[in-house]
Amino acid sequence: MRVFGRDLALVLSDDDVDTVLRTNADAITAANREKIAALRPFQPNGVLISQGDLRARRRDVKEHTLDT
Repeated sequence: MRVFGRDLALVLSDDDVDTVLRTNADAITAANREKIAALRPFQPNGVLISQGDLRARRRDVKEHTLDT
């Protein structure tokens, strides 16, 4: 569905979750517009607002540093 200019998925069942994750997992991100706008001034290179391969590389460095 489209809400305030965004495409949203209304997930109602386990099967729906499976379908969404299998067909469009790349579209699911914690880096939404609001989070990016709020964090960019303080953490412009932060993992939370990074996307794609850059996020994966930054997360690997952070996990290695924290020895998780």
